Amino acid sequence: MLLRNAWYIGAWAHELGDKPLARRICVEPVALFRDGSGKAAALADRCCHLAAPLHLGSLSRPASSAAITVSFSTPADAAWQSPGRS
Repeated sequence: MLLRNAWYIGAWAHELGDKPLARRICVEPVALFRDGSGKAAALADRCCHLAAPLHLGSLSRPASSAAITVSFSTPADAAWQSPGRS
């Protein structure tokens, strides 16, 4: 039995690199990544425009935040797309 609204380990620190990392936590697909300041973050692994998996996109890291870009889509800003938890 898995509890919702609880903390679960999504990845080891060394696993978060230059691409978003796909994981399933409590049967939910999640994209894990680091923002511009190096802080770990997570979003639902689904582009809100295309319903494409975010982990297949590319990661850009401006100084203040991070964005995951999926082909044929606009950047999904981690701070703006807040189903994610950091």
